[in-house]
Amino acid sequence: MSGGHAESLIKNIIGDIVRECAVRGHAVSETLVAFMVKAVVLDPRNGFNVDRILTKQDVQKLEELCLDKLMEKCSPSLDTIKVQVYFDLIDFIPNQTQVRLITQVTTMRAITMEGNTQRKEWTHETLKTTTK
Repeated sequence: MSGGHAESLIKNIIGDIVRECAVRGHAVSETLVAFMVKAVVLDPRNGFNVDRILTKQDVQKLEELCLDKLMEKCSPSLDTIKVQVYFDLIDFIPNQTQVRLITQVTTMRAITMEGNTQRKEWTHETLKTTTK
């Protein structure tokens, strides 16, 4: 199987799982699903051979196993994967972007707080003039 074909197959599997989760009422990110697919394939208990081309039955089995794991309630292993995805995404964001995001959030808070203060003062002044 060529690298392009394998990548396309994996993207299709991830897309199918994301859509099926949505149908079942669970919104999941492609990143979370990709981590789950990798975890399921690499778990020797699931019987996948990474050196062999996936058959249609393998793809069905992989999707079913991933869906079952993603739908679990109160699952420490799913929570662990979610935390791993979160921290991997944090590491992925370049430091400069993090600084820019923090600055933007701080600025937005300042503007919002300033706007609220001005609104209160304006309302207070309006009350003074309308009650005189």
